[in-house]
Amino acid sequence: MQSSLVPYTVLLTAPSPLFGYFPYRDSDVSVGWNASYTHSTTWPDRAQPTTSVSTLGAPYRRTRLKGASVSLLFEGTGLFICFTSSGASYTITLDSVSEASTSASVDGTPCEQSGAQAIFRADNLSMSSHNATIVVTSTPPDDADFSFFGGGITLGLNTEGYAVDNTSMIDDQDSSWALEPGRNPGSTWDTHFRAWYFNHTVTFNCLYGAQ
Repeated sequence: MQSSLVPYTVLLTAPSPLFGYFPYRDSDVSVGWNASYTHSTTWPDRAQPTTSVSTLGAPYRRTRLKGASVSLLFEGTGLFICFTSSGASYTITLDSVSEASTSASVDGTPCEQSGAQAIFRADNLSMSSHNATIVVTSTPPDDADFSFFGGGITLGLNTEGYAVDNTSMIDDQDSSWALEPGRNPGSTWDTHFRAWYFNHTVTFNCLYGAQ
């Protein structure tokens, strides 16, 4: 990293759109990745739409599909990803180079709080674009899932000598957000209002696809 840049880690939860899920990011575990929460036994609850109940625990994606994968294209000098293999085999590639399919302990790492049991970490990368992919290469044992909890990337910031201030939160209703094709109730980007959301609102869409 250039000496004038300050390293700063950006945390990415599993629902982040920066993660590319193959073949599906929101599906049944038998055909793709299922959106789940660590303290919810079933999500979504078919008796109650997901827009009517609060989320419980940390968000993650889980699958039982051999060949399912998660990829991340990023620019920075470091990366870590949090997961639990549950006995399934997997491969990790970074910039098309296969990495050892072993992981370090999550103790004392950001992965510990998410509920993940394993972490893959790559530091001291060149300040350039990188591509990381984790592929599930065997089906987990019965009643188990391969679970992905997200991770983080290390960026270089030019702060001109000032400390990094990450205390501000930009609300989803801020006019600075450019939403395509726009905010239209009932279609494309829409808004829900719930007491447990930040400032009581959330912006969402229901346009599903392979990514």
